[in-house]
Amino acid sequence: MKQYTSDMNDKAFAIGVSLFVHLVAIGLLVMNFERTPEPRHAAATPEVEPIQAAVAERAAVEAELEKLRAEERRQREAEEARKRRIEQEARAAREAREREQKRLAELKRQQEAEKKKQTEAERQRKAAAEVEKKRLAEEKRRQEEAARQKAEAEKRQLEAKRKAEEEARRKAEAEAETKRKAEQALKEQMAAEEARLAAERQRELQSLLARYIGDITAKVQRRWIRPAGVPDLTCKVLVRQTPVGDVVDVQILQSSGNPLFDRSVESAVRMASPLPSPPHPDLFEREIEFTFKPR
Repeated sequence: MKQYTSDMNDKAFAIGVSLFVHLVAIGLLVMNFERTPEPRHAAATPEVEPIQAAVAERAAVEAELEKLRAEERRQREAEEARKRRIEQEARAAREAREREQKRLAELKRQQEAEKKKQTEAERQRKAAAEVEKKRLAEEKRRQEEAARQKAEAEKRQLEAKRKAEEEARRKAEAEAETKRKAEQALKEQMAAEEARLAAERQRELQSLLARYIGDITAKVQRRWIRPAGVPDLTCKVLVRQTPVGDVVDVQILQSSGNPLFDRSVESAVRMASPLPSPPHPDLFEREIEFTFKPR
């Protein structure tokens, strides 16, 4: 805020100096204009030009002064708007602080009330515990008095009970160990069964994949036209297809060595579009490789 006030003071000083300089210039122009003699006749045109120039310069100075006044008004209005905004923000911050202070005060009051409630509950609990403790002590004293003659018998009974509990504990541990081993064996059996099923599924998928590629190869062979004079050769083909089997590209990965044979295979693959669907959705691949051999 102090920095802003200093900047405004500097601007005000600069504007004041500028106004003073322009006012001095206007005063000098007015004095020159008043001292200039009026022309005696229309032939004195060279004497009129300085007066017109002075008037034009005076008008320019007045226009500049008006611009400076407008700039000063704009800055003053901007400063007033900024002050109003700062006051609004300060008021909003003050109101927010007051709301937060009220909220914290209410929270503190609730916490103190809860703490007081807990303290009273703890006091009552301790008092009840003390009463219960005294009652139990008295009950124990009466029981000890009544049980003194039966101490030996109770001792034997307690020993028998301890042995029975120990035996029951050992039996429970043995049963728990047996159950754990059975569960472990069951888990191992289930894991082995899952591995067997996974291997069986993999073998089934491999078989289906071989059949799928065989179906593609068979359809290509049915569309293949042997070029004249070309013997039985072999080439490896890469086919790119859409999800519905339409062929979008064919590449010879491993040439047969005979360009006519390779081109005939490419043509047969394109004529075989759409390719057969896989027997299982998981077998579909956008790129399929197979080796073409004439039947």
